[in-house]
Amino acid sequence: MNENFKKLLLKSAQGLLAIATSTSIALPAVARCPENTNNNPNPRDLVIPETQILKLGEAIADCLAGNEIHAYQIRLDSGMYFKVVVEQQGADVVLYLSDLKHQIIAVSDSPNHLEGKEPISGIVDEEGVYIIEIHPFDVVESDAEFNYTIALESYRQATDRDRALVEAERAFMKGNQLHLEADETSQREAIAQWEKALTVYREIEDYETVAFLLQLIGDRHDNLGEVNEAIERYQASLSIYQQLNRIEEQADLLSRLAWMYEQQENYSEVISSYQNALDLWQQVGDRSSEALSLRYLADTFRQLKDYERAIDRYETAIAIFQELGDSQQQAIALNNAALAYAASKDYRQAIAYYQQALEIERLSANLQGQSIILGNLGDAYRDSLEPEAALVAYNDGLEIAKNLDNRDWEALLLNRIGDIYHHVESGDLAVGNLEAKDRAIAFYTQALDLYRELGNRRSQALVLNNLGSAYSSSTQYERALEEFNQALAIYRELEDGKAEALSLYYIGNAYSHLDDSQTALDYFTEALPLSEAAGDFFTQALTLHGIGAVYSDLGSHEQALEYYERSLPIARTHNYSDIESLALHGIGKVYSDLGESEQALEYYHQSLAIGGSRQHQAATLSNIAAVYDALGDWEKALAVYEESLSLARETGDLSSEATILNNLGYIHNVYLKDFDRAIQYHQEALALYRQTGVDSGQAVALYNLASLELQRGQFQRGLTSIEEAIALIENRRATIASEDLRTTFFSSQQIYYELYIDVLMQLHQQQPEAGYDAQALAISEAARARSLIELLAEANTDIRQGVDPQLLDRERELQSQIDRTAQTQVELLSGEHTREQAAAIAAELDRLVQEYKDLQAQIRATSPRYADLTQPETLTLEQIQRDILDEETLLLEYALGTERSYLWVVSKTELKTYILPSRNEIEEAAREFRKAAIDPKIRHNEARVAGAALKLSEIILDPIAAELEGQRLLVVADGALQYVPFAALPIPGRAIDPPNWTPLLVEHEIVNLPSASTLSILRRDADDRPRPSKTIAAIADPVFASDDARLNPEAPIAGQESETLASADLAVLTRSANGVGISLPPSRLIYTRDEVKKILSLVPESESYQALDFEANRETVASDRLADYRIIHLATHGFLNSVNPELSGLILSLVNPEGEPENGFLRLHDVYNLQWPVEMVVLSACETGLGQDIRGEGIVGLTRGFMYAGAQRVVVSLWSVNDEGTSVLMGKFYQKMLADKLAPAAALRAAQLEMWNDEQWRSPFYWAAFVLQGEWQ
Repeated sequence: MNENFKKLLLKSAQGLLAIATSTSIALPAVARCPENTNNNPNPRDLVIPETQILKLGEAIADCLAGNEIHAYQIRLDSGMYFKVVVEQQGADVVLYLSDLKHQIIAVSDSPNHLEGKEPISGIVDEEGVYIIEIHPFDVVESDAEFNYTIALESYRQATDRDRALVEAERAFMKGNQLHLEADETSQREAIAQWEKALTVYREIEDYETVAFLLQLIGDRHDNLGEVNEAIERYQASLSIYQQLNRIEEQADLLSRLAWMYEQQENYSEVISSYQNALDLWQQVGDRSSEALSLRYLADTFRQLKDYERAIDRYETAIAIFQELGDSQQQAIALNNAALAYAASKDYRQAIAYYQQALEIERLSANLQGQSIILGNLGDAYRDSLEPEAALVAYNDGLEIAKNLDNRDWEALLLNRIGDIYHHVESGDLAVGNLEAKDRAIAFYTQALDLYRELGNRRSQALVLNNLGSAYSSSTQYERALEEFNQALAIYRELEDGKAEALSLYYIGNAYSHLDDSQTALDYFTEALPLSEAAGDFFTQALTLHGIGAVYSDLGSHEQALEYYERSLPIARTHNYSDIESLALHGIGKVYSDLGESEQALEYYHQSLAIGGSRQHQAATLSNIAAVYDALGDWEKALAVYEESLSLARETGDLSSEATILNNLGYIHNVYLKDFDRAIQYHQEALALYRQTGVDSGQAVALYNLASLELQRGQFQRGLTSIEEAIALIENRRATIASEDLRTTFFSSQQIYYELYIDVLMQLHQQQPEAGYDAQALAISEAARARSLIELLAEANTDIRQGVDPQLLDRERELQSQIDRTAQTQVELLSGEHTREQAAAIAAELDRLVQEYKDLQAQIRATSPRYADLTQPETLTLEQIQRDILDEETLLLEYALGTERSYLWVVSKTELKTYILPSRNEIEEAAREFRKAAIDPKIRHNEARVAGAALKLSEIILDPIAAELEGQRLLVVADGALQYVPFAALPIPGRAIDPPNWTPLLVEHEIVNLPSASTLSILRRDADDRPRPSKTIAAIADPVFASDDARLNPEAPIAGQESETLASADLAVLTRSANGVGISLPPSRLIYTRDEVKKILSLVPESESYQALDFEANRETVASDRLADYRIIHLATHGFLNSVNPELSGLILSLVNPEGEPENGFLRLHDVYNLQWPVEMVVLSACETGLGQDIRGEGIVGLTRGFMYAGAQRVVVSLWSVNDEGTSVLMGKFYQKMLADKLAPAAALRAAQLEMWNDEQWRSPFYWAAFVLQGEWQ
């Protein structure tokens, strides 16, 4: 081995102990030139003996003391070339050439350090005697002695080659001087000088110097961070040394190359290079270098988490260092081997090796090494769950760091001590949990102060995150956010995406604890792609779990499950047991909320088996108890709750303690009937929730208190509690930007409004004149269709103005992707396909829809105009009576409840309330009637249909029979009643004889509303915009198939085809696509053509527009042209997606006139983008009034889309409609409206009456499906 390299490594090892989270004692992979610029020692510090005369060919050997200068005379003639060479033997020297006047002419200091040749050469202009001085590079102790030899190797008449060589040597030396400067400019100039010298040495074929220069240039590129350039030079140098068969130099360069490959994370080349270097050291028998290479290899394997191979190499290296008596290197290898043992969870062996290394460092009095090893020893004790021993080791290391004034290491150990107090479990230290948290904060603060003094930004951010976590553990979430946000700013400044992602997760988690779900979700969704891009699986798994928890908290169970199930495999693959346990717990919680108790228990027990903190165990046990409670095993639930409460109190987890107390209150209320104890538990829970600032927990506790007071007849107390709970829910709802999440959350909170109404109505029974019934009605309005009301308020505001254009571009791109993917799904499901194919495309579609929803939430959150929108107010009784009703109109508003339901009957001057049966009883009757009306086996059986209709009418209409006479009915339905056409129900209070069955339609005009408040906004919006100038636009009879007769010039005319079809069995021709399972192509709806012709014949041609055949396409509907018409009639197939309502819609032409396929699906998100300020949209298709029924919102489907687009009223269908029957009904409807000038609601009633009076169409199946929603005037 090159002894210079070896000794440099040994010297460097004395002081190079890198600080890290788990610290290796790491040596550089290659020799590094000392950055000491003291190459011109002060002569007063040196002893200069007498000079000797150098003669050609005579070598002089001498011994240089550490504080001496040796001088030699040399006589030189003008124009003569000379070269003097000093052979260094253990000392790095500098040569000076000067004249007798002490003017320095040349300086030589080759970067070969302690061994090898130090040459100086030149050509002088004047003859005379010159002085060669030999200086030690560093002044050392005077008793240190170093041997050397000096000789005048060459002295001749200078040639051109000599002159070039001198210039090359000067460039070499100049580069050597420059490279000692730290600035980049000097480094690059050094490279330029060496490249200049390199050209000459190549020309004279001095390959040894060429190889050496290439190595030096590679070193400079390394220092400049130019890894590729360094590798290129090292490889070139290595190639020459291989040709020269210089084994030691080859090994040296292989080590340098390994270091470079490590910068590129090219670990296969790192391992290969170190292994080749190892083979060469073994070849020349250099045991010390062999051991070093083994250690470098072991460090690499440890970095790759290949601990078995790492430990094998460490053990061999340790044995060689011990054999050589190299205790310092033995200590380093022991320390690093201990790191590998600790990483493989063999903490006993790790601790033993740390202790051996520590003993060596103590014997050598290496305080810095002791401090670092003590830090690592503390880590091993910490990870082996011995916090007291860890604190002893950390504090010992901290004391040494303070004595050495090593403030960087001092700060790191303060941070680690903070970690012990932060994460310690109760009972593991002789301090209480809260005191431990306070100590953690104190130590983190000390560490932070030191890092700020040192200007170490990255470490500041690390400690700020730890400090934030400690504040979070103490439920000081606002303070935690201050620390997390400071850390985030630093990581962004450092452009560290991986660390930024973790800070974003921490912030999101804090907001989640504060019940600010939307903000939490925003931060989580920002963190996720950053962690994915950085390949940080830990933060990925953690963030996916966090997103799942938010969705679970908001009641969005499917989405919660999706994210938990994405987190789980990552945690398992990478052995993140804590996150695995959290994910399993989350999945269990979802199944518990869905009522799937057995599955919930299975996942909870899996989570518990993995372990985790006692805090997590307490939460899991609490949820297990809740499942037992749901299963009716309250005694087991009570026992498990008590166990979990004890754990929660031990760990100081106030939030979990509050949840458990709340649940214990429920047990004592429902099962033990110990109301006083139950109230005590709920009040204790409420106090803890208030202390921790958890609004959702406060709302639950207040709900339970209100429910208890209701049971005890203490209605005023109950009212106080439920009003406070509702205020918390409303505040939280207002922070959620995503319409979808806001709707889902509000749906999950409907039990609060149900209880609120119940309490108010009980108070109304006690005090009928106090106005509690009016308050209850106002709460009913506040509890329904809120997202629709907000959407309508938003509709006249361009919320996209001022939004980042990239977000809007992405919105358009996603809409296109959704359209393409949904069409592909329909095509796939219409043909042969596997279950896997169907699942894959469904998953992709779900992903796109979710991304679209998230993007819309982001647009709203960043929209200046959206921020200016206030929450629209729902109507009070006074406003309903003044602004909505007239003397001939009644509002019937239903609110279905668990134990009892309520009906408010509101006239222009009066409010009456009625108590109805439970939700289950009403909805069962509603489903029976709907089935009887539409089931092909039953719908023509008048007795069956009448019986089912009567049963429902008796429940929901009989109590108000006397109020209905002569009134128009505005129906605000709830639950399954939304799927019922009230027009088909028997008039209440009359005997039923099936042949003489009189439906409500006969005496009443009926209009449906999502809520009374919705109509108020529709009217306001209509007053703010101009009236369209023309009457009606109709879209009908699209072309669905490439083999459609209309693509054939020989096709029969429409009338002939119509006659042929009219004689067929038309029962199969319905206008429904039955969700995404529609068969493509759908059947042609031939009657829609006749339907439109009849309708348009009622108005002048100039007042109408029709788009038939190929013109009945998506482009036509999306154009601005239709906005000029008061009525838009769409007669085509409808399709319903109850899972993703955004994918519901209408089918228009699927092929163009050339027979080429085109996108003909008009989906709900397309409808939202329409600008149709029209009086009415008629959807003459099937099930267009259906959608996803969401509690608190009603049916989410096409109706709300067209209202958002600007329609005042929408005519839709509640079930699949017969094509011919629809055509007949629509003809009558438009005749009454356009020819007879009836209002739309009255016209629809008149048309349906004529159908009912016609024996052919008497069944409600044919006429009752169509209902009018919206404005009735």
